[in-house]
Amino acid sequence: VPAALPQRLPARGPCEHGRQLRYLSELDAAERQRHRHRLKRLFQQAGVPPWLRERLPLCFENGRPVALG
Repeated sequence: VPAALPQRLPARGPCEHGRQLRYLSELDAAERQRHRHRLKRLFQQAGVPPWLRERLPLCFENGRPVALG
């Protein structure tokens, strides 16, 4: 993980292959709860510490998180 990340990465909205790029902070409580385990697994696999997770974009496909940005 880089030592210093920007406050917010600029990319947002549609990305490749019809996927949607969103930030964790943009998800409502119900959506966070619905994807809780999947998001936790993605962040842990990438080695992202909890305090950085709000700043990283997530790639969604068909309403499901599939990758970190």
